[in-house]
Amino acid sequence: DLLGDELKELLADAGFPHLVSHQQTPFALGTAIASRRPFLTVDLPIAATTEHWRSIGVDVDGIAVFGFYFPLKEAKSLYWDWVLANAAMLRNREVILIGDFNTGKLRIDEAGETFDCQEKLEALEQLGFVDTWRAAYPKERDYTWYSSFGNGFRLDHIWASPQISSRIQRVWHHHETRLTLASDHSAVVLDICHPDE
Repeated sequence: DLLGDELKELLADAGFPHLVSHQQTPFALGTAIASRRPFLTVDLPIAATTEHWRSIGVDVDGIAVFGFYFPLKEAKSLYWDWVLANAAMLRNREVILIGDFNTGKLRIDEAGETFDCQEKLEALEQLGFVDTWRAAYPKERDYTWYSSFGNGFRLDHIWASPQISSRIQRVWHHHETRLTLASDHSAVVLDICHPDE
């Protein structure tokens, strides 16, 4: 079973009947994408070198959406290098990179200075990808995950390639997912206009 039946049912009831995920063992971490619209699955240009580096890709109406879960500790830097190599090859397409990046900017996406790999985040910006939430709220502080000590962190991001960034209409944090314990993270939601609009 790719995802628990209860989660599949909840997503379908919420209007997201189309779903793809990794084959998972119980309690393993991975990625999944649910959509209101039908999609085709797509692969990153550079395949992962280890099965633990997981990403899901779909094409929805010509937009490639890739979902990631970034590991912690030593594995994160290597995972970032793989993501950046793929991003460099995807930057001239209409691409969205989404997920739990477990990374942010010191004293901007957290109160303190605990994040590592900030330079990798900046390298993604240098490739022309837009941090959609930060672009919409350049001076705001808002967090998508809180530690058991109550410290907030913005770990979850939606990055848009230069080719699609002009079509972004609205982005926001949907905290209800965290506050109702549907997840321990708040959702990041992005509206993109259709090219004919």
